[in-house]
Amino acid sequence: MRVVVLLTDGFIGDERAVLTNVQRDLGYARVFVFGVGDDVNTKLLDRLAADNRGTRDYVASTESIEEKVSNLYAKL
Repeated sequence: MRVVVLLTDGFIGDERAVLTNVQRDLGYARVFVFGVGDDVNTKLLDRLAADNRGTRDYVASTESIEEKVSNLYAKL
């Protein structure tokens, strides 16, 4: 199984182009998304995870990302 993990705030430019390119370039990969920070583009990140059979989680600047990433690793 091909897996891609994104750690991002989701503000990465042309959303339509990003979605199209992910579908084209990643093929059947599963995409797991961590939205990091207090101002996150949840619309894009939710869509990336849903369209690519993954999950998404959000990590505020006051939270530890290590625990959430560890939970994903255990799940995989």
